[in-house]
Amino acid sequence: MKNILIFVTIMALLTTILGVTIGNQYALALGGTITPKSSVNDTMSGQNVSQWATNATLAFAQEQVSIAPGSSNPSAAQFYVPPAITISSGTTVTWTNNDATIHTVTEGSPQVGTGATPAFDSSIIAPTAIWENTFDTAGEFNYYCSLHPFMTGKVTVP
Repeated sequence: MKNILIFVTIMALLTTILGVTIGNQYALALGGTITPKSSVNDTMSGQNVSQWATNATLAFAQEQVSIAPGSSNPSAAQFYVPPAITISSGTTVTWTNNDATIHTVTEGSPQVGTGATPAFDSSIIAPTAIWENTFDTAGEFNYYCSLHPFMTGKVTVP
């Protein structure tokens, strides 16, 4: 997962310094899609390279969660890894399906049958695909797999 963050940081630097955009190749390599949420502007002239690296990293603040291999089995040791994370507001969380079957990331709890529309719902995430959601508001966001309701996780935004 660290390799992905390093790759994204390098891509942000190339975009900033050279104006090169190769995000589509990155998305195709992962078998998913990436929708740009914001662009890095070209107002950094006059700043040194370490400031560029800091700004590029902040522009792509992310947290990674893995859907563990074998997690469709109720007796699996792990489901979402890590099962709970705490992030800053504005952070994008990326879920990668490392299992051999489809899964979802659906806000709420399988025990709560309120009928309310979830704040976020990935729909089907195919094996090896990714899904991401940006958390802009504070709160505790429980989530689960609607296909395998024993799989639960939590995102906390203080």
